[in-house]
Amino acid sequence: MTGRKVLLTVDNCPSYPKVIEGLRNVELFLLPPNST
Repeated sequence: MTGRKVLLTVDNCPSYPKVIEGLRNVELFLLPPNST
């Protein structure tokens, strides 16, 4: 599974981190407020 990328889509919550450190192939996408 080398070279794969992951997009993690989550709702907008203040407790979620804005950046996931140490994981180069993971991108965090936060949904806009009041959209879930």
